[in-house]
Order: sequence, then C-alpha cells, then structure tokens
Amino acid sequence: MFAFLLLALQQFPDPLPIGYEEQLIHSASGRTTLAYRASSYVDDPVRLEVRRAGESVWKRAIEWPLELATVDDRGWVAGFRWTGVRFLQSGLPSARGRGELSVFDATGAIVARRLALDDEGHGCMTSSTHAFDLVFVDERRLLLRANEFTTRARWRFGECWSLLDTHDLSELGQLAPAQVCGRPDTPMWLPYEWGERGELALDVRAIAGAPLLVVRWPFPQWRTILGGVELQEEFTVVDAQARPVLEIAQPASPPRAEPDPEFNLADPRFRAWRRAEWFQPRGEQRFALVRALDGAWIEYRALFSDGVWRVAPALAESR
Repeated sequence: MFAFLLLALQQFPDPLPIGYEEQLIHSASGRTTLAYRASSYVDDPVRLEVRRAGESVWKRAIEWPLELATVDDRGWVAGFRWTGVRFLQSGLPSARGRGELSVFDATGAIVARRLALDDEGHGCMTSSTHAFDLVFVDERRLLLRANEFTTRARWRFGECWSLLDTHDLSELGQLAPAQVCGRPDTPMWLPYEWGERGELALDVRAIAGAPLLVVRWPFPQWRTILGGVELQEEFTVVDAQARPVLEIAQPASPPRAEPDPEFNLADPRFRAWRRAEWFQPRGEQRFALVRALDGAWIEYRALFSDGVWRVAPALAESR
C-alpha cells in the first residue's frame, strides 16, 4: 500500500495558505499523524507537521516534494523522492532519476539521507522503477517496497523489499516477500478489470509495538473444508525478514459442495468479497482483520516470549 493512501482535506488549527492541500499520514497505532502540506505552486516549500493527541510535536518546511512518507510514534518521519535528471538524453542510455530517502528525528532534524534507487531507461521498452511504499517496521528498521532491489544485480519479478537502518539508512537486507513466504511471484499491480488502474497487488501494514507486518495477498483460493469448499482470502504475518509468523485464511464465500465453475475474478459479481478496509490497529501489539464473508472483525495479538514473536487470535471478536 502507498503511504499516502489516507487523504483528507481537513485543516489543523493554523489555516493553510491559499493553494495548499493537506494529506494526513498515520503511524501504525494511529496515535501520531504527519500532515504533509504541498502547494500547487512549484516554488513554494512543502510543509511537514507531526502531531500527537492534538498537539504539535514539530513542524518544518522542506524545499522538495515527497512521493512517499511515513511516521512512527516517536515522531520520526521518513520520506522518499525522485531527484536528478528525469529524461533520457537523445541516443544515449541515461538515468531518468535517482530515488532519495531522508529520515527526520523527533525534532524534525534530518538524521540520514541516501540515494536508494535508480530509474534507468534505455528506450521505450525499458520498464520503469517504482517505489511503492515506505514503512517503519520498528524504531530501528525502515522498509522500502519497490519493484527492484537497491542493487540491480539481484532484480526479481514483482515486489522487492529493502530493509534499512533508520539511523543511518545503511542496508540491513533485501528480500523477495513471496519467495520467502514460499509463494509464487506476485504481480506488482492488480488486473485492470479489478477497478482502479495502478492499484498495488500487495497491501502491507505494520503492527504497532511489534517488529511484524501483515501482508494481504491479492488472490483468494478455494480451500477444502469439512463438507465441501469455500473461497478464502489469505494473509500472512511476517517478521522484519519477511519470514512467516502466522498464516491466516478468512472465509470470503459461503461453503459450497465444489468450487463455482463460473467463478472469475474479472467478473464484478465475483469480487464482492474484496473489502477496501481490511486492517485495523487495536492498540499495542493488537490488530484486527476483516472477514470478507460478513464484514466481522477478527482480533489478533502479538506476543514475545522465549526470544520469539508469536501471533494468535484474541478472545474477543467485534463487528
């Protein structure tokens, strides 16, 4: 999921200058918010403000726009932008741009900056590099989701994750999440027939208070159950290295004797199972996933014991 998915036109107590729009980006717990305020005028600075419990933690202006941004409950912010030459030189291979990461601490000061991606082009047949999402996994680790590794020698089809140290942006690892989870490579984008063009196939959320992520896989599966089959939506809780901690399957259709022979995800009537809102933070080390069949929210909790993180359903279930 892009970090700018949650958009709002609300205003904080200080009115915005004319021509500015505001995007609100929330931490994993929802307790801390980054207000990203950008102007329609090219020369105007971008304004950042971190707020918690209705109070401003820090604010500052920066001279460059951010394509992605994320915030955690410390008040730290990470941002990604494309910089450099954006066009090919005639007849010559050339970089269209370079992806730069910046990290701001709890006072708004920049503590680290580095170039992370190259968007190279060798003609119209070259596939572009995309930065999909930026996520604080915990206080030490930052996850950059893209369609290639930061070192191009290990390129893979689909999403590639780079794990970076939040304090200096040094590289801690590079991962192919589907491969680590033992799944076939997942496409980067959902099929156009599913609705909005350019929607990411994977959606990823951080669990507050735990170095864990929840991955929502894009395609449901028919699974055998007692007395028949049912369509199930699949999730995986993974650790910072994308290793599975818990596989979760939620029913997305009533049980049947056998798979529906007319089932086709390109047909809108078979996509009613896919709910736009699927994840809710429920406090420290707690979260809930929606059950596509009826919209009920099933709560889970993460526990750390004997040096290992585990995730299990909580006792309470709420709608």
